[in-house]
Amino acid sequence: MNKSIELIRERTSFSEQEIALLSDTVKSLPLIAELTASDVFLDVPCTDGTVLCAAQVHPAESTIEYYGRVTCIGNRVSAEDEPGVFMVLQTGKRYNNQLGKAPDGTPIKQDVVPIINGEHFIGALIKEEDCSKSVLSSRKYESLVRSNAFLREVVNLNNGKEVVMSQDARYLQLRLKEVNHRIKNSLQTIASIMRMEARRSADPVLIDKLRESAARIHIVANIHDMLSASEGNSMLNVRSVLEKLLDSICSYTTTDFRLSTTVEGDACALEYEKITAISLAVNELVSNALKYAFVDRRSGKITVKISCTDNYKRICVIDDGVGFDPDNQLGLGLHLAESVVREKLNGRLVIGPAGTPERPAGTKALIEWR
Repeated sequence: MNKSIELIRERTSFSEQEIALLSDTVKSLPLIAELTASDVFLDVPCTDGTVLCAAQVHPAESTIEYYGRVTCIGNRVSAEDEPGVFMVLQTGKRYNNQLGKAPDGTPIKQDVVPIINGEHFIGALIKEEDCSKSVLSSRKYESLVRSNAFLREVVNLNNGKEVVMSQDARYLQLRLKEVNHRIKNSLQTIASIMRMEARRSADPVLIDKLRESAARIHIVANIHDMLSASEGNSMLNVRSVLEKLLDSICSYTTTDFRLSTTVEGDACALEYEKITAISLAVNELVSNALKYAFVDRRSGKITVKISCTDNYKRICVIDDGVGFDPDNQLGLGLHLAESVVREKLNGRLVIGPAGTPERPAGTKALIEWR
C-alpha cells in the first residue's frame, strides 16, 4: 500500500484529501478481489497525460496467471489494451463488460468505475476476469446460430435414458454451471468474513448472531455448489442435500458433545427454491434442538424423515431431548423457519412432543406442503 501511495504522490498533482480518498480505496482492494474472485486494480491519471497502474490485488480464485507472476504497479496503461479505462477517463461514467486483454494477451472482461472527488476525476477502480473461455464459446455459439446448423449429440443421463441435446443447450448449461460456482465462492467468502468478525468480537451475543448468519449463508453456498456439479440440472435430491447439511452441522458441534444424525425416507428431486427453503428451515430446527434439547447431556440424536407423494411432501425433524417448551424456544430461528416454510413452500410448520401422550420423548417438528 505504501508503494501505491508513493507513486500517486510522485506522478500526480492530487491534493492530500484526494490522496487520502485513494488510500482508502487501496485498503479495500483485497476484500473486493476476494469477494468477486477477480483481479482488481487502481489506475490514476498522471500530470504528464499518461495513465498509471497504482495498485493491484491478485486473488487465489483468479485464472489470469500472468497477474499472479508479474506486478503491474507502476506500469503505463494503454488505450489499446484497456479501452474501458480511457472511456471512463473521458466520460466520467462507469463501464461494464468491456473487453480488453492482459499484457500476456489473455482476453479479459473489465468493469470500470470512476473515482471522483467533487467534479474532479482522480482514478478508476477496475475489476478484471479471464473471459477466454466465454469468448471462445460465444464465437462458436454465434457461428452456430448464423449457420442454423444445430449439431446434436447423444448424452447418457444418470437414469440410463438417452436424450438428444443441441449444442446451444450445452453452451447455456456450461454458463449456468459457471454462474453457480461463482455464487458459491462469493457466499463462502461472505460467510468467512462473518466468522472472522465473530472471532474478533468480545460480545457473546454478537458472536452468536454472526455465527448463525454465517451458517445460513454457508447452506445456500453449499446448494449452489451442488447445482454447479449437477451438469445444469436445476433439480436436487432433497435427501442428499439434507445429509450434507447434517454432516456440516455435526462438524461445528463442540468436541465434548456427540451428535448422532440420521436421514431416512424418500430421495425425491425438488427445485432449487424449495431445496433452499427446506435446508434453511431444517438448519434452524436442528440448531434449535442443539441449543435447547440436550441441556446437561454429552450426546444426543436427531432424525430427519422424508416422505414424498403426489399429493403432499413431509419432512420431520425429531430429537430425543428433554421435550418441547414453547415458552423457551420460540426465538428468531424458529420464527425464520416458520416464515420460510409458509412463504417459500406455501406450507406449514408444526412443532410438538414426539412419542405418545403417555410416553412423550423429545420434540418433533413437521414441515408439510403440497
